[in-house]
Amino acid sequence: MVTKGSFSHLKSSILSFFVKAVDGGIPMKHSLVSVYIHVLNPENLIPTFSQPQYSFTVPEDTPIGAALGSVNLVPGHAAIFSIVNGETGENNQDGVLIVEKETGVIKLDKPLDHEVIDTFHFKVSATMQQARIDSVSTVDVEVKVLDLNDNKPAFESTSYEATVMEGMPVGTRIIQVQALDPDSGANGQVTYSISPPSNMETDRSAPTFTIDSNTGWITTLKDLDYETSPSYAFGVVASDLGETVSLSSTVTVSVVVIDINDNPPNFVEDHYRGAVRESDPPGEVVAVLNTRDQDSSDINRQVSYHITGGNPRGVFALGLVQGEWKMYVKRPLDREEQDLYLLNITASDGLFVTRAVVEVTVKDTNDNRPVCEQALYTASFPEDIPTNRVILTVGATDADMGSSAAIQYSLSGPGAEDFYMDVDT
Repeated sequence: MVTKGSFSHLKSSILSFFVKAVDGGIPMKHSLVSVYIHVLNPENLIPTFSQPQYSFTVPEDTPIGAALGSVNLVPGHAAIFSIVNGETGENNQDGVLIVEKETGVIKLDKPLDHEVIDTFHFKVSATMQQARIDSVSTVDVEVKVLDLNDNKPAFESTSYEATVMEGMPVGTRIIQVQALDPDSGANGQVTYSISPPSNMETDRSAPTFTIDSNTGWITTLKDLDYETSPSYAFGVVASDLGETVSLSSTVTVSVVVIDINDNPPNFVEDHYRGAVRESDPPGEVVAVLNTRDQDSSDINRQVSYHITGGNPRGVFALGLVQGEWKMYVKRPLDREEQDLYLLNITASDGLFVTRAVVEVTVKDTNDNRPVCEQALYTASFPEDIPTNRVILTVGATDADMGSSAAIQYSLSGPGAEDFYMDVDT
């Protein structure tokens, strides 16, 4: 509200009127306030401050009741001081600051917090009463609140969890942690570091990960191997750059390593041996095969077995029985046809392949009759031949082996009692 002309003809009078505030809504709404203006005589004194404005600076840990400074009138003026509180916190709405009415000393009535309000702007009025008429002057006051390092950096999360596949290259970004510090300047600047493991810890995270001190990005320092360490847990420290003392907070970061198929299956033995009788029926188990896979997840350890050589007639087969891969007889065997098999076995987990050999010996059974070398033997000799003279040798063979191939001879039929045959020769 400003003047538009001279008030000399209105001295010692009171002007009263209304001020109307109108909004732009539909329908339009308004409100009124009464205004009274006392026009003083020229000889009346008006309080005059010694400065056009005042500015004070105080630390935020200033105790309640402390004097921050004072506003003063020019010599010869005396008045009653009061603070004109505004409608916001910065305008001292909450009465954080007060003024002594007789002295003009500004004091702290409530705690300061730089992070809530860093600067107060308000007015102090000086009221002087003359002839029952109040004359009032105001002055602008600024109070700057200096920041102290009274806040720790606060992480955005109480803990962090991340997953990463094993085998990723060194330098892979894992996760970013962030902490905020409401302090100002260096007191609010945050740097990050990985806390070293204590002597009691066996965790090898320290040489495994590194963190960007400015951005909080955590990256790998070496290859991760699920089979060596499926997970890691370590602490990250957020520290401010406090000028007098540095404050810090710690958060736990958990990293889970995801298993991939990076290990081949390996047979427990490179060379298996088995034996079976040629008379054993189909289904007879010849050998049990086993592989080991260093991968940890079940899907990466699923292995299938195949016969890839040495089984031309398909007399053997492989099958998964109660969690074990077994080689069994599929078709009838004949030792006399083949008594030794060298079977090539391949095991695959879908990506890697490994090989082994199964040596199968077919054992003999007595499944062949002796066969004479001739169907008919004839011999001539004089009737007076002495006894115990050799007149004929009969020969026979047996395809079996061992005791099953041992042949004994004997005579039968009419006249057999007149001759003798050696049972072995």
